[in-house]
Amino acid sequence: MKLSLLEVETDRLIIRPFQKDDYGSWLDQFSY
Repeated sequence: MKLSLLEVETDRLIIRPFQKDDYGSWLDQFSY
């Protein structure tokens, strides 16, 4: 799942790097 995570991370950072709220929520999902 590391590859998928990297892909999603890059996608998020490139497509919507201004959505800090969304980024925080996404980070929370992978913050075990």
